[in-house]
Amino acid sequence: NGAITCTTAGFSVLQNEPGATATLNGGKLYKELNANNNDYYVITNHGTKITINDGVEIESASTHSSAIENGWQYPTKNTTGVYPEMVINGGTIANGGKYTVKNDDYGVLTIDGGEFTNIVEDSGCVLNWHVATINGGKFNAENCSVATMATGEATPTYEYEKGITTI
Repeated sequence: NGAITCTTAGFSVLQNEPGATATLNGGKLYKELNANNNDYYVITNHGTKITINDGVEIESASTHSSAIENGWQYPTKNTTGVYPEMVINGGTIANGGKYTVKNDDYGVLTIDGGEFTNIVEDSGCVLNWHVATINGGKFNAENCSVATMATGEATPTYEYEKGITTI
């Protein structure tokens, strides 16, 4: 329980590094803009696994960075070969820049529940570049002119960017 807020540019509220696991069962994680309006993710997962359960609130004031990044924005930065896994069983994940949840290169995402909201213009709730399975949840992109959910183009020559979404 409780709340954790981060205002420092270029840092997440929770950074899960290779080899690490994290389970979130409650509390609020909030990424606030700093004086220079520098954005960054609320949660970055480069680790083995993150599980988000009911009772967790994740919110971002960003209009550019996604609230959650699972995987690697730049595949060359993944020097460990880890395929970060994220399982979202519940919780409330609100706002974010382009997308509320970005499943990036090497990312493996499973959404079994939760409420996902994005109010940023030209944004959406989920962007998947690698492998995502969505079994449940509520998704609302209020000012969406792109897509509530989007999948990046599959790149067969790249093992880390398959572009597979199963709903």
